[in-house]
Amino acid sequence: MNQTFSPIVTFFALANLALAVDVSKCTNATLRYISGGLNATIDSHTPGMLPDDGVAIGIEDGAIYNINGTLHMFPTEMHSGWVATRVVHWTAPADDRTNWTFVGGITDYGHGKCGIDDHHAEHWSGAPQWNDLDENWYLTVVGYNMNCDKNGRSASGGDGRILLYKSTTPGYKEGIGGPYVIDIEGEGLLPRPTSLEEFNENAFEDWGVPEGLDPFDPDEPFPERIIENGICSFAPVYKSALAEDPDDRLYTVYGTGWDIGAAYSDDGVRGSWYRKNKDGNHLPIGDWGDGGPENPQVTLTSSGIYVMWWAANLLQVEHGLAFAWSKDGVNWEDATGDGVHTGSAGYMLEVAPYPYQALRTPLGLVEHTDKPNFFTLFYTAFDNRPTKPDDIGGYASLFQTEFELVLTMEDE
Repeated sequence: MNQTFSPIVTFFALANLALAVDVSKCTNATLRYISGGLNATIDSHTPGMLPDDGVAIGIEDGAIYNINGTLHMFPTEMHSGWVATRVVHWTAPADDRTNWTFVGGITDYGHGKCGIDDHHAEHWSGAPQWNDLDENWYLTVVGYNMNCDKNGRSASGGDGRILLYKSTTPGYKEGIGGPYVIDIEGEGLLPRPTSLEEFNENAFEDWGVPEGLDPFDPDEPFPERIIENGICSFAPVYKSALAEDPDDRLYTVYGTGWDIGAAYSDDGVRGSWYRKNKDGNHLPIGDWGDGGPENPQVTLTSSGIYVMWWAANLLQVEHGLAFAWSKDGVNWEDATGDGVHTGSAGYMLEVAPYPYQALRTPLGLVEHTDKPNFFTLFYTAFDNRPTKPDDIGGYASLFQTEFELVLTMEDE
């Protein structure tokens, strides 16, 4: 497929196609830490952020876009712990990257009430998606129902659905900030399978049904029908470099039950979406999940190399940034570069020198338009970043780290 300067490409910071390398000759890619990650860029003292009162716990996950020189960030705001969350909107000049302004809420707060078929108890992982078909911004949001069993593992968020909102403001530059209205809810953008055949062909997640229960019985008792294996993110869409792919095919990577999957659509953001299979396995990163992968995203760099990055969170015990690269955006190379191995969490890339290497969730890897192959990673981390596993906790603030993408070519 020929790459073009559509919005799908440009909001992944493709600075200049003339800078692209012959990706077929690339043998390795490394993210090299340069600086940053020592002090919070946004914390509880920043106007627009929640007070650190022991109840509000800051922001996490979401996505960041560079739209015509303005960074737009859509994190999840946690005003009362992990429940009743909402997606919010911040902006900053792309040539500054530290001077953030709070714009306002994008979704309502989740209601936090239990109910098996109501997926507005919590709103997480907002990601605006530009749709070429109608030239409009949409917003994917993970909507969770709420487990009524407060003693259960999933008392906060069990069964995730990808809800779809549509911007009521037209235009690429103007429309990204919304306001957004609900477009697809209920079973969501990726409906739950209704048969064993459909589950085997296109299961986007492990629906977490205990052995012996019918996973397709809508009357199965709550909360046994759900556990914390629901779909938990839907990343900004992108186009591949595969020659056999149609020009209008979109890809995404998504989080599901501590794994990463890939899906594609030939009909724009609204789909239908289909699981991308490889050798019968829907996980594009194979068995790399020993770090508990969470919140994956893909960036197409000015070199033409695709970078996939995610939080290597081993069930909230060890936190770090994991990294993979691809020549086409579909087939991925694992555990590259000078990453460090931290205990049982496997491959992790330091986001700052020890002890500042903790990472809760990455939000964006934004290339500098005036300096190709140099990136700012925006991510959330707890203010009391852990130096040992039992130190997890605190208020989640925004941090940023500078990286250089270093490529190794065949003739080097």
